[in-house]
Amino acid sequence: MSYESVQEEINRYWQAWKDRGFPKAEHVNVESFLADAERKAVQDSTAYLGLHLALIDEAMHFLLILYVFTDEHRKSISYDKAPSACFLLLLCRIFSLTVAIRKLIVTGLDDAARPLIRSLLETTDLAVVTLVDEEFAKNYTCVESDLDEDDFWKKNVGYGKIEQRVKQIMTNAGLGDDELASYLEGRKCSKKWLSPDVHACFSSAISAYGRPPITDPGAIALSVLGSVSIYSFSLLGIVIAEIYHFGWVVVRHTTLEVKPLSFCGTVPEEIQQSLVAAFLTLEETFMSHHEELITQATLSQNSDDE
Repeated sequence: MSYESVQEEINRYWQAWKDRGFPKAEHVNVESFLADAERKAVQDSTAYLGLHLALIDEAMHFLLILYVFTDEHRKSISYDKAPSACFLLLLCRIFSLTVAIRKLIVTGLDDAARPLIRSLLETTDLAVVTLVDEEFAKNYTCVESDLDEDDFWKKNVGYGKIEQRVKQIMTNAGLGDDELASYLEGRKCSKKWLSPDVHACFSSAISAYGRPPITDPGAIALSVLGSVSIYSFSLLGIVIAEIYHFGWVVVRHTTLEVKPLSFCGTVPEEIQQSLVAAFLTLEETFMSHHEELITQATLSQNSDDE
């Protein structure tokens, strides 16, 4: 059935109930209500989040080319090895999460984006480890029941285990001590900041109703539907930094003499060059605006503390 035909049916029911004793009842056109709220939110996002939107779009551009690069490798090697496809599957999840996060924040629904950002951080951890550790990838893809998955998670992922793996991988890839320490500390703070939103704590319920709008940070916008908030700076900044560091370690593994299983095939030279150029463009843009991103993120998180 079409949307229009069902809507006509709903309108008939609504009118019937008005005629049968609820004459003052007023029907809300939800489609128009959502469209009006989204239109205003997009205007505010465009006006205030230009730097962040441009950077996250460039991050998605890199992810798209990385997908093409990885898929070309997959096509040129034996597909009977599940670990070779594991990184590709997680990469698809990273991209879909990034797209969803961007859409939610731009339309003023950053409270709904927060659990997805936490999930993104966990997915990039898995992707990095499955890329480098063939045995981990094999075990990750071979769980056959909820009990197997729970056991795998406890032994290999939970309680800080996967963070230690990621730290070692990034160290081996050549990330400097200071930058690595800053990256890990930032991720730790981000996960802690986002944790209440995963579990629907009271603070997350408050942020779904009232938040400081990006147009007037000193005020509180109260609405059943979100307005673009001051927190958008921090949330988008977390995603941008995460994809940059994810890209950093992945691109370095494409240049190794002994490459990961996911990169053991062959790809056309133009795809290889496009991948490197996409990352270097992201890196230069990210680094040139790094201080501004940090300043805006600090201001928005301080607003959250207040």
